[in-house]
Amino acid sequence: MTRESVSFPTWARVMCAVQQPLASSAFTDVMGVPASKSLPSWYLVAQDDEAIPHPAEVAGLAEKAAETVAAAAAPRAPKEENIG
Repeated sequence: MTRESVSFPTWARVMCAVQQPLASSAFTDVMGVPASKSLPSWYLVAQDDEAIPHPAEVAGLAEKAAETVAAAAAPRAPKEENIG
């Protein structure tokens, strides 16, 4: 069943019937080591991205998220042929 195939009241009743409240264990369970800390990770900085200036990106997001940071003269979604 898709949203487009039924009327809104029917869809609302289905959603109400299948949704469940958040389990209380979500507040008490202890999370293990994040995968980003236990597995190798890489971050590619697209130097020609005009939305996020790459120096700010490297200083903020990339260095926190990955152990290996690489840069490429490429747009936001670089293709393989644009990378070094």
